Amino acid sequence: MFAKTDDDAATTAELLATIPKYSVTLVTRNPKSALVVPGVIETKIFFQKVDIKHYLKGGEEKDGEEFEQPSLLKQAKGECKSPTVRDTELLRVVIPQDTVEHKGDWNAVTKAPRKFVFTTLKDEFPAEVAKAIVDTWGYAQEQADKQPTATGLVKVHKSAVNRVLSYSGTANLIFEPLRWQDPLPRVQVKCVEKDKDETEAAYRKRLIEMRPAFGLARGRRQLGLRMNYDQTANVQHTWYVDHVPRTWNDIALLVCIEQQTELIEVTIKNSRPKGKQHQCRLADGESAADA
Repeated sequence: MFAKTDDDAATTAELLATIPKYSVTLVTRNPKSALVVPGVIETKIFFQKVDIKHYLKGGEEKDGEEFEQPSLLKQAKGECKSPTVRDTELLRVVIPQDTVEHKGDWNAVTKAPRKFVFTTLKDEFPAEVAKAIVDTWGYAQEQADKQPTATGLVKVHKSAVNRVLSYSGTANLIFEPLRWQDPLPRVQVKCVEKDKDETEAAYRKRLIEMRPAFGLARGRRQLGLRMNYDQTANVQHTWYVDHVPRTWNDIALLVCIEQQTELIEVTIKNSRPKGKQHQCRLADGESAADA
């Protein structure tokens, strides 16, 4: 208790005498006191000289050394356990606008991405996957091939990283490691073309139903399946062939590629002029995984 004057202190002592049991410390201002204590008035810190008196039970005054300290209301049972510390890993989360079907949902992504992500996790993901994501932050809007995307970070329990990655592509959320390195598994991506007249939602659903081991990966114009790395499997890539003579047709280029490379199942794609005598061509072809 705090008393401004000696009269306030005397009145307080009289009131305490009417109470059968109490334990009170009374602080009284005294300009002549050697004891200086800090105080706060309207958020400003100040110092003042005070007397401190301790009253116990029937109003009997005692020194601070003899003052009876209050006891615990309830003693804790058993031993206190140290908090559990769990290792975490950072992943990138990407939300492409073309995967969000309703305009109102995209507005929610741009205005409150953190809330949108946690709501989506709660509504669309298994409980153990949603609980494995501890926090998310750092969202920014980007343009990928003229397609707006929202990109942020998520903190995931390390023991559940592979499980979270396996749900990449579910309900608008694509999860990507910042770096593919230990202890993350080595993966390879199999690109899957979008069918003609297939909607984005149907395209994504079709790939998810293929149950890739580590979810979906997003490229510039298509999605891919993240699969376990297989050294014996062939991998399909799109190859850039430069300085092709403009007089060559698809067959001539195909023969040249098969003779000078180890590519198989080659398909020649579009061309682009480069100077008066040459052109650039794109070709799809399979190669060994380490090629």
